[in-house]
Amino acid sequence: MKKIKKRIFLLSGKMGSGKNFTAEAITKRLIELNRTVTQTMFAGKLKQMASEVFDPLAQYIKNEMDIVARNCDKALTKDPHMIDFRDKLTLKKSQFFEEKSQLSRILLQTLGTDIVRTYVDDSFWIKATGDYIMSQQSSDYIITDWRYENEFNELSLYLEQNSLSCKYEFILVNVQRQITRESSVKAKSHESENALNHFDNFDVIVNNTEDSKHIIKILESWL
Repeated sequence: MKKIKKRIFLLSGKMGSGKNFTAEAITKRLIELNRTVTQTMFAGKLKQMASEVFDPLAQYIKNEMDIVARNCDKALTKDPHMIDFRDKLTLKKSQFFEEKSQLSRILLQTLGTDIVRTYVDDSFWIKATGDYIMSQQSSDYIITDWRYENEFNELSLYLEQNSLSCKYEFILVNVQRQITRESSVKAKSHESENALNHFDNFDVIVNNTEDSKHIIKILESWL
């Protein structure tokens, strides 16, 4: 039985480099070419899990902050430092997805890398992503959060061993952009932001200027 050929774009890049912007530009162009596209993430299942697992923590923090607000001087509750402190400790489900705060980032990295990848199964999120891809019917897939070399190696092998009807071609994309000093400091603070620093087998490097036409021009031969 001849296998159906499909493509997977793996997008890597530092925090704030514009991986989602690049994914949207690729998606738009592929649709223009009458392709069907699914965007997903290695962290998709992680984000859903975190939003559920840490909900009791979010409720606890909210309750404690409400108690503080009721029992302290009203003038203090309007103090800019107190407002900033409260905002930093606020934890909402949406912050585990696209509206990330520094606290939700720490919790995602702790659950995803420090707990699951280290103590449960180093390939847990990879297998979950592979299962999701195999359950879909699209011709092209874009994964917007590739951070580890083994994610590519193991996802490729997992799909090869478990997909009976499809053959997947990978396009490895590195998105680069001048980022702020604050983002640079955050990027240096965790293993997941630096694991591909010395990877040199990218198929294409995109200098993200937030110009979708520029991005597509660089990627055109791969689309």
